[in-house]
Amino acid sequence: LREQPVGLDVLLRLLLVRKKMVVEINSRMRTEQAGNIQKSLRSKGRHNMNVWAQPHIMKKVLGIVAVTEELARFPEFYNKNNAVIPNGIWLDDFSVLKRPDGLSFPIRLVFMGSPDQAWSGVDKMLKMLELLGTGFELHLIGPDMRQAFAARQENVFWHGYLRQKEYSEILKDMHIALGTFAWHRSQINEACPIKVREYLAAGFPVINAYRDTAFMNFKHECLLEIPNKENLFETPGLLDEV
Repeated sequence: LREQPVGLDVLLRLLLVRKKMVVEINSRMRTEQAGNIQKSLRSKGRHNMNVWAQPHIMKKVLGIVAVTEELARFPEFYNKNNAVIPNGIWLDDFSVLKRPDGLSFPIRLVFMGSPDQAWSGVDKMLKMLELLGTGFELHLIGPDMRQAFAARQENVFWHGYLRQKEYSEILKDMHIALGTFAWHRSQINEACPIKVREYLAAGFPVINAYRDTAFMNFKHECLLEIPNKENLFETPGLLDEV
């Protein structure tokens, strides 16, 4: 069972089940989902219903498997038997993509995401590109992202929703991949997104603004961790580090 908002039919089955359950915790619904639910009454009702049902369902939970250490420590989960297993991918499904020869300009940055997710921090990526100047490009891959961010920068390219085969062709021309830049908006400091594993498997260095569960105990040369805060680029020397 994944700790995600579900419909009334699923909630009723969970509330009525008599057997003990093991739950996968991949987000904190009270913060991550609350900040990004749609504005419709139906969506708000569904979210509130899930928040109400959670403590009742957790009484039936024997143990949890959390994808981050931070999630396992939240009050609603900490008193359960738990294991922390970060997200991973099957490396045989991915291959190293062809990289540009050398680090020639323009340097191309790429982010893959979805609309209506404030924690993605695409607004910060656009600000970073503005500060870095015309020697850099930002390529955004995701459904309807142009509608979410009305950017007018000539070095920003919106590719919309693409299937894996399609976005793999674009990735071949990229230099650096970007992870999430604004987890603090959901009161999160630690994460382990699947897309970052895909970036690394494809051979790209990655810039993240959070602690990655799988790499917290050692410094990885392909991962640059920048501060997880709103006024990100007020940090002295950050642009030089990037």
